[in-house]
Amino acid sequence: MKDGTTQFSGSEYVSIPANKETAFHLVLTGMNLLQTGGQAEINYECKPLQATPAVIGRNILTVLPKSRIRFDLGGSYSLNADGSYVLKPEVAVSTMTRHYSRLSGGLDFRLAYMGKVAEEGDTEGTDNPFKSGGSTVEGRYAFLYHPLGESWNNPAFSIVFGGGVRTVPNGESEEIQFVDARAKAFLGLRWNIFAFLEENFANEPSDCNGYLELLYSRDRFWRDSAGGEDKDLENRAVANAQVQIPGVGTRNTCFVFRGTIDSSTIYGKPSEARFSILYSISSNAFANLLAK
Repeated sequence: MKDGTTQFSGSEYVSIPANKETAFHLVLTGMNLLQTGGQAEINYECKPLQATPAVIGRNILTVLPKSRIRFDLGGSYSLNADGSYVLKPEVAVSTMTRHYSRLSGGLDFRLAYMGKVAEEGDTEGTDNPFKSGGSTVEGRYAFLYHPLGESWNNPAFSIVFGGGVRTVPNGESEEIQFVDARAKAFLGLRWNIFAFLEENFANEPSDCNGYLELLYSRDRFWRDSAGGEDKDLENRAVANAQVQIPGVGTRNTCFVFRGTIDSSTIYGKPSEARFSILYSISSNAFANLLAK
C-alpha cells in the first residue's frame, strides 16, 4: 500500500479453444487499484500466436458501490415564521442500495428540530404545536427508478417515489410525540451527482457527490399546522438537496451541506426551511475498526 494505491503485477496465459487463428497470449503487465478515486487501471499486452503485431492496451474501470450506510451528526438552522433562525442538533441514519440496474432504494431516518412555522397571532388552535416548534422524528423510504440506468453507470436522473412518517413537534416537552406520527407519500425527480466512491471525501469540487430532489408530497403532518384541520394543507412542494464539502474529511468520513424546503401549495400557509452542516461517517469506518 503506497499513497492510497495498491499495485499488482504478473502474467497469465489465456487460450481460446478454437483454432490457431484465434488463440492468443494475454500478458497482464500491471494493475493499479486507485482506491481514493474509485478506479481500477489495467495495462495489458495481447500477443497472438501468429506473426502479427502485439496489441497493447489500457483500460480504466470505474468502481460503483452497490450499497452504503451513513451516520450523520451536526447542526441545523431552522426557519421561524417571523423570519429568524434557530440552531439545533440534527442526527440521521441513511442507506442506499442498487437493487437492479434501473432501481435503487434507500431509507432515511432523521431526528431534527422544526422552527415555529405557525404565526403566533393565529387565534385558532391555541395548543397548536406548530406555533412552538420542537424536535421531530422523520423516517422515509424512497425508490429511485433510473430510466437510462445500466449496470456499469450511475445515472444522472431518477424518478423518485415512496412514503414515510413524521412525528409532530414536541414543543416544550422533552419527549418525542411518537403517538402522533403522520404518514406521507411523495413523487418527483432527482438529479444525482456522483463521485466515484461515496465512501471517500472529495478533494476537489468536481469529486463531490450529492443530489437534488424536487417532489410533490401528500403529507398529513401538515393538515392542522395553521390551526384547525385543513386537508388542503397536505399538498406540499418539497426540495431536498445535499452535497459534500470538498477538502475536509478522511477516507470514510466527510462533511456535507444539506437543505430542505417544504412549502404549502397555498400561498402564505406554514412552510419549513432547514439548512444543515453534518459530519457524515460511513459504516466502513466501524468495519475497519472491528477488523483490527
